Amino acid sequence: MNLSDQARRLIFTFVCFPTRLAIGIVVFSINVAVPETYAVTAAYTGLTALSFIRIAILNPTHGNFGGPVWWGRARLVHVCTYSVACAAALARLPLAGAILAADAVLGAVFALVLPRAGIDDRLQESSRCTR
Repeated sequence: MNLSDQARRLIFTFVCFPTRLAIGIVVFSINVAVPETYAVTAAYTGLTALSFIRIAILNPTHGNFGGPVWWGRARLVHVCTYSVACAAALARLPLAGAILAADAVLGAVFALVLPRAGIDDRLQESSRCTR
């Protein structure tokens, strides 16, 4: 699916970011209230970390909506945060949900800061092809 830059920004702003933030808050709340849910949290965060690795390897230059990826290096941050959240859930620490919420906030910060700072993986694409 190829969407325009504007459509992808709107999806990130009004769907992706709020959904990921809500997941972090809900996971934190549920894990504290019902400790038996830590296993589900560990499975979710572990599988998500693996899917981020898979996407980074198989499709490093384009996102799920067909546009060029400016956040390629940030995917590694997502792998780390989701892996740490998985370890926290396995250790039955309520911190897992807070880590997921922090990951969502980091995503928003990356969206605001990286392109303005000139850190844009799309700029690297042409140099990768010529090496």
